[in-house]
Amino acid sequence: MPSKDYVYKTSGSLEIAATVYYRQDETRSSKKPIAIGFHAGGFTIGSRFLFNSNEIDALLDLGFVVVLADHRLCPHVSLYEGPIQDAKDAFNWAKTTLPDLIKKDADIDVDGDQIVAFGQSSGGTLALHLIPLQGSLPTPPRAIAAFYAAAYFSDEVWTQPTPGTDMMPPIDEAFADSVYDEAPASMTIVAPQQFIAPGTMPMPNLSVPRDAWMALAFKEGQHLSRCVKDGDFGRVDPATYFSPKFPPTVFLTGTEDTFINPKFSRQAHAQLSDLKVETKLVLAEGGQHGYNFGMEKDDVRFKETVFPGYEFLADHV
Repeated sequence: MPSKDYVYKTSGSLEIAATVYYRQDETRSSKKPIAIGFHAGGFTIGSRFLFNSNEIDALLDLGFVVVLADHRLCPHVSLYEGPIQDAKDAFNWAKTTLPDLIKKDADIDVDGDQIVAFGQSSGGTLALHLIPLQGSLPTPPRAIAAFYAAAYFSDEVWTQPTPGTDMMPPIDEAFADSVYDEAPASMTIVAPQQFIAPGTMPMPNLSVPRDAWMALAFKEGQHLSRCVKDGDFGRVDPATYFSPKFPPTVFLTGTEDTFINPKFSRQAHAQLSDLKVETKLVLAEGGQHGYNFGMEKDDVRFKETVFPGYEFLADHV
């Protein structure tokens, strides 16, 4: 599929990039809407290349120009000042700067006002932060699709060891902390061998300090705290900003997700429903964290538990 890479932001000498996917559609007379997405990785690892290409293709089928954006990675920067701020800046860039760029580079007409957002895991959390109440966004996305997003950070689960991490081998703290000797990063490459099974997240590479730092933090129940840094969990919790003006939102989660408990998607859906916000809940029965990773478009589970999220977005542009 055709694509263009852009640097949407710099922080010091660090360039923060986005890849824009598109299709030439000579039969379409109207401008294309934009779907901007944010990747999984615990705010610490991963990149825009972590998305399942079948999901990008599904969004293109629905008529979108797709923007996948990197962000600065913890722990060199706090969650609020890094990933959340970068997500807002990427959203603004896609709305205001991309239309002229992609017209010049690919002769594609896009409408910056017709923009939706999506994300997976930590990326879902970032998508839920794209609201005017955060202070720097004039208008929110027209809709949001949050796949197994982290939220409700006052819950005690965020200070407990993550289930399953007790099966990991011991991690040397000094080695993990050597991540601070590395330069700040806005992306890491996940190797193919880290994907151990379809329908699950890739495993961290414990021979790499950054991955070891993240895994140790999860083992000790301190990952969120170490990413937040200043103890202000309220301002990084998307549920803090739920209101009757929140954008239409679909939550998608696996019922057997032990990494981010599906109760948070259920709770968010219920809270927005009580606020009279248009919202939908899609449950992947038996699905684990990352249940959509590696799914093919013709898989019935894709049609029932992944595509409805993107169809929801298309219904709002």
